[in-house]
Amino acid sequence: MNIENRNFSATAALVGLAASLLALAIWSTIEFKSFRQAAPPDDSYKTRIIEARGGLSEGLLVYTIIGDSKAGDSLHFEATLHGSREGKPAIPDGKGEESAPSGAIMGAKLHCSGADVKCVANSSEKKPVLRTKDVASWSWTIDTPKAGKAVINLTITAYLNDTDTVLEEPIPVRQELEIHHSGKAFPGFIQSAWKEIIAVLTAIGGLGGLLAFWQYRRTGQGSSGNGDVGRSGSSNSSGARDENL
Repeated sequence: MNIENRNFSATAALVGLAASLLALAIWSTIEFKSFRQAAPPDDSYKTRIIEARGGLSEGLLVYTIIGDSKAGDSLHFEATLHGSREGKPAIPDGKGEESAPSGAIMGAKLHCSGADVKCVANSSEKKPVLRTKDVASWSWTIDTPKAGKAVINLTITAYLNDTDTVLEEPIPVRQELEIHHSGKAFPGFIQSAWKEIIAVLTAIGGLGGLLAFWQYRRTGQGSSGNGDVGRSGSSNSSGARDENL
C-alpha cells in the first residue's frame, strides 16, 4: 500500500511539472509574438533615413542678391531650386547661385534680422523637387521700416517624404545689407512731432514779440525825450529873437 501511494505521488508530481513547463512555454510564445507586433525593429527608421539620403542629388539654387536700400522700401526676394546642375541655366544679373540638395520634398525659409526688417513669405514653404528636371520657386517680400544694418539668411532643407524629419540642410546663404535714411525721414519726423514743434515755435514767437515790444518802448522813449529837447530849444530861440526885436 505504501509503495503504491509513493508511485502515485511521484506520477502526479511529474504530471504537474510537465503541465507547468508546457504552460510556461505557451505563455512565452504568446508574449514574444505580442512584443514583435508592438515594437517594430529599431533599424527600420534608420534604414528609411539612410535610403532617403542616398536618393538625394545635387541641385542648383538661384537666388536674389539684395543690395543696399532706403528705409521704407519694400524689397522682392526670389529663390529657385533646379533638380540638377546639368543644363545649368544662364544666371541673370542681380542673381547668385549655390549648390543645394534635391530629390526630395524641399523647403525654403528666409530669416531676417536687424533694423526691424520683416520677411513675409508669398508661397508655400515645402515643394517637391523629386526628379532632376523638377524646378521649384519661392518668393518673399522684405519690409525695411528704418535705417540700420540687416542680415538675410536663406535656408534650403530636404525632408523625409511629407514629414518634418530633416535629411539634409546646408549652411544658409547669408547676405548683409545697409538700410539708409530715406529722404522722407525729416518730413515724417515733423508729421509725428507737430504738436511739440508748434509749442516750441509759439514759445520762440512769444519771446520774439516780447523783445520787439521792449525795443519799441525803448526807442519810443528816446524819441520822446529828443522831441522835448528840440521843442525847448526852439522856444528859447524864439524868445531870443523876440528880445532882439
